[in-house]
Amino acid sequence: MTPIRLALTILCVVALTRHSVCEDIPAQAILEELVAVRADNFGKLMSWRGNAEHRSDQSRRNVHKTLNRRVHFVRDVGRSCCRCTTAPIDQKQASSTFASLNLVAMMKKDGEYFTLTSYSRATPKGLLLEYRPLEVFATLREVPGSGDYFDPIEHWDYYGAENSMPSRALAAVGAKESSDGVSVQLEGSTVNLEWGAFRSSFDLAKGGLTTSVKVPLAGQTWTASHVNVGGIWLPSVVRSEIDTSGVSQVTETVWKDHEVNVPTEGEFTLAAMGAYNGLRLLDHIRNSQRTLVGPDYLPQPSNLAGEVNRPEEGGHWRRWILWINAAVVVVAAVAILLRLAMRGRFAH
Repeated sequence: MTPIRLALTILCVVALTRHSVCEDIPAQAILEELVAVRADNFGKLMSWRGNAEHRSDQSRRNVHKTLNRRVHFVRDVGRSCCRCTTAPIDQKQASSTFASLNLVAMMKKDGEYFTLTSYSRATPKGLLLEYRPLEVFATLREVPGSGDYFDPIEHWDYYGAENSMPSRALAAVGAKESSDGVSVQLEGSTVNLEWGAFRSSFDLAKGGLTTSVKVPLAGQTWTASHVNVGGIWLPSVVRSEIDTSGVSQVTETVWKDHEVNVPTEGEFTLAAMGAYNGLRLLDHIRNSQRTLVGPDYLPQPSNLAGEVNRPEEGGHWRRWILWINAAVVVVAAVAILLRLAMRGRFAH
């Protein structure tokens, strides 16, 4: 234990004998402890896998939208690799007319993003699978449906694993001239931090993770509970409520089946994503494409219906242009026929 942390512990014990709130401990010492505890908790995490159920209900005026999905994820922290598979929850039965989303598999590896989407469609021959080609993109922003990418590190905590908010508050308190508006209190193991529009609470006994955030001006409330797995504190249930400007949104993520620091060998491959022999790969980085063939890939699904190509960016405009061109051709053809008919009429 460092001298600062030892002194903080002694001061807190003494203060608690007189007050429910440790008012005698300087804000800087409390924040230093908070930043250190958070960094220590995150520093223990080498790999992380598990499942999460994400439910979102959004209402705007008379429009209500619900999104329920289940995610399986694997994350290697040191290699900065992540793979996730997202599938809808309680999706409607697929019909012969519309194909329903089956899953979206996405992977980040070596700074590149891979995506694979499949659909299921009910036909007289049974349930058939349709796949879009596997695609490679340079950035997440370029990926269609990038909202399906689920990196657990990005959902680790309200303020992220890099301790951005507590660290910035500590820097502000240390600078003194920029510490106006920063209020810090320690009550038991809870650190209450108010700064600007944010009112946040952190639990030193649970890895310093954020337990609640309130942003009154934005109409936002965020809460989280946590679980200890292998000596590392991880999220358990995270809930966010936003109610402002006629928009109401409630989002809840329930984390399950945590496993930490388990070897990830073989987890970040195209086959692990679900790529099979004969699937096309479109590489948007190198402007190339090829067919995946080899023993490393999965056998082709027995109920494969065929690939469904992803529409090009701006595809709806291209469709309109095609329709307009087709209409022009039809009009021109009709005009020619009318002219021929008129000529034939006057010739007689």
